Amino acid sequence: MEQSITLLMSADHQLLDELWHQCLEGIEHFDVQRVRDRFNRLAHAWQRHMRVEEEIFFAAYSEHERSGAAALIADARAEHREIAAMLERLSPLMTARDHSTMTVIVASQPCSPTTVFQSHQVKEQDVLYPMMDRAIAHDEKLKLLEQAHERLALERS
Repeated sequence: MEQSITLLMSADHQLLDELWHQCLEGIEHFDVQRVRDRFNRLAHAWQRHMRVEEEIFFAAYSEHERSGAAALIADARAEHREIAAMLERLSPLMTARDHSTMTVIVASQPCSPTTVFQSHQVKEQDVLYPMMDRAIAHDEKLKLLEQAHERLALERS
């Protein structure tokens, strides 16, 4: 099991990135079923990821780091809402029947989904996660990591 929030959640970001890129590859290769499968998995994976962050790590971090925690967490939660809204706008990928419709669905987003995902992940991996790793005591962090690891593994199966 990972010993830091940064390592655990960054690994989950890799999974999210892989699913999104597989979805895009499915569109590129006219593989409608692959797009549907990967997008379904992606949407569930993002929901799971955001729940783990908000319910486990953000809650604990708020108790330990008063000064900058509120603003950072509020920003991350706002981005979570933006990602959830984008995933909702992308959800017609689940019923689209052809390549051109899928391409339009992705291209019609107000912002590039890839850019939104990457920007959010960089902020968390470079700023928020390291700050949480430093602020939360080692023993408590291990308990939180165990809870998060169980939730991530449970919900992946």
